[in-house]
Amino acid sequence: ALREEEETKRIEFEALEKRAADAEAAIAAAKKEEDEAKAALLEAEMEQTRLEEEIKEAKKSEGGGGEGAEAAALREQVEREKAELAAAEKNLEKIREETRLKNEMAEEVQKINDEMQELVKMQEEIAEDEQKTKEAKAKLKDMEEEKYKVELRIETLKRQAANHDEKMERLKKQGELKKQAAEASLKAAKEELEAVKARRAADEAKSAEEENQARSIHWSPYDRVGVVDADP
Repeated sequence: ALREEEETKRIEFEALEKRAADAEAAIAAAKKEEDEAKAALLEAEMEQTRLEEEIKEAKKSEGGGGEGAEAAALREQVEREKAELAAAEKNLEKIREETRLKNEMAEEVQKINDEMQELVKMQEEIAEDEQKTKEAKAKLKDMEEEKYKVELRIETLKRQAANHDEKMERLKKQGELKKQAAEASLKAAKEELEAVKARRAADEAKSAEEENQARSIHWSPYDRVGVVDADP
């Protein structure tokens, strides 16, 4: 839609430029006609002056005896020249009016042309702003997509952290159970060791007692002094 509007404005602008060029050409033609009309008017005035002088000379040559045929012809020519001069002046006035109107039209066309140029400039600024807005929206969209990716990454890391914490808690519990089992096993081993030591001590005491009893049973007066459990 914006391109269509720009194309329409461009066509209107070219039409106004053509109108301005036509108006300038018309003004130049009117100026030329005015100059020609002024020259013709000046020539007619000079011709009228010349004819009036000829009429005066003709009257003098006739000795004041009334207006002759030549003077009458000259006067008639002068009247025609006056009529043509009046027509030329009227035509010149008409040309001046047309020139004034064309000048006004040219000024109006120039004003419209300036307004169109200002409008084109404004449209270019609007198009530039729209382009910047479009680029900003695209950038914002990219940032939102990047934000979404970051949020997904954060959620993934949170799940991984939760899984890690859960695994660590599970390992901690398993370690605690293993520690408790090891402590129980160590305690049982210590108790077993103490029991073994107690049994060994008891066995050793029992053996010593039995040995003492055996010595007392095999004693003889003929045994050498200091000799214990001597053979008989």
